[in-house]
Amino acid sequence: YDILETFRANSVQEALTLLQAHPGAVVVCGGTDVMIHMKERKLRQATLISIMEVPELQGVRLDGNGDLLIGPGTCFDAIYTDPLARRCVPMLADACNQVGSPQIRHVATIGGNLCNGAVSADSVPSLLALDADFAKKGFDNELLQDRDINIRLKPLYKFVMSDRKDNVNVALQNRYEHPLLDKFISDAPVMISITNSDTLSAKAPVGDMESSLFGDTYLSAGESNSMTDADRMFLRGLYSLRSKQYAAALEHFDQAVSATATGEYSEYYKAFYLLNRGVLRADMIDFISSIENNVQTLTMDDKGTTRARVRDRVTRTYDYSEAIEDIQAADRLLPGIPYFHFNLGNLYCLSGKLVESVDSYTTAISLYPYMGDAYFNRGLVLVYLKDKEKGCIDLSRAGELGVDDAYVVISKYCEENK
Repeated sequence: YDILETFRANSVQEALTLLQAHPGAVVVCGGTDVMIHMKERKLRQATLISIMEVPELQGVRLDGNGDLLIGPGTCFDAIYTDPLARRCVPMLADACNQVGSPQIRHVATIGGNLCNGAVSADSVPSLLALDADFAKKGFDNELLQDRDINIRLKPLYKFVMSDRKDNVNVALQNRYEHPLLDKFISDAPVMISITNSDTLSAKAPVGDMESSLFGDTYLSAGESNSMTDADRMFLRGLYSLRSKQYAAALEHFDQAVSATATGEYSEYYKAFYLLNRGVLRADMIDFISSIENNVQTLTMDDKGTTRARVRDRVTRTYDYSEAIEDIQAADRLLPGIPYFHFNLGNLYCLSGKLVESVDSYTTAISLYPYMGDAYFNRGLVLVYLKDKEKGCIDLSRAGELGVDDAYVVISKYCEENK
């Protein structure tokens, strides 16, 4: 293994001091993921800081408020065998017993599993299921927070099931039109929209899935008999998303993407399947990032409902490469869709590739000059990059196009510099 030097912290403060002294260092606890990266030579010349012996990060316990605290340095086997974990969050405890081999479970930690940022992280589905509302809140994309700006980006665009047949986002005054996109939406047997807003998403069950996919229903928005198997798997994914069954949704999107193209437009429609799969992958990473912190907290209220909370949010970048690859593949299949480039702008920003982020938003705007959200996000990134003059111009244009949040940002970051 290509290791330059190693350090061992005995407290959180000591770990922070070591990180300040060695800003490029990699924090390890169990080290099971890091060692794989090093063996595959994805990580070289590494400086490692071990937090394995930091007591504040270990164990499962209840605090005075009745919160169940699981230290991020707690290994999976310790969670599985802990009486409190088995009583309060049995699903999570059982999931911990399914991770890898016994040798891995005695070393690998729940914090490392989350912070590694892989969409296949074993503990994430249980945490999602324990508190789907929290997961949804954690899906808001955030601009990097280590300068003088802390404002949320407008989120990613995706297909959702909707209560009305509409393709108009509240922040857009002029409807974007594309013949294949419009046909895809109109041919669906249920109401769907492409949006980055929750306001169009169906809140209540929208009919019976099987009858919608295989027969006529009063909700049919198109001809179900003309659908391919890939179309049906994609719509199953949308049903799963609406029900907050994220793992099932990802599996359905995988099947839609890998299905053989049999319809006249199937090869082009695959771009839309890739769009949603990429967004879901990014959402799962956002959930992981939202719960990364010194102590993961699961709160049980007096009704026995388990909910998650976070404390002491920290900042870091995560690996969005799989989501980026999906959106790029979508653009190769069906070039010229502004939503693809808008999403790439967000994902590049969250990956710390800010120049690429600005370029992607610029492409989205060139394809759709009325895309207020693209002006808004590009403006935020430009302000973050200290180009406030151009950033404020973008934010002003976003406000003109109906993005109300733009005026709040302008008043905070632009007017004070006049």
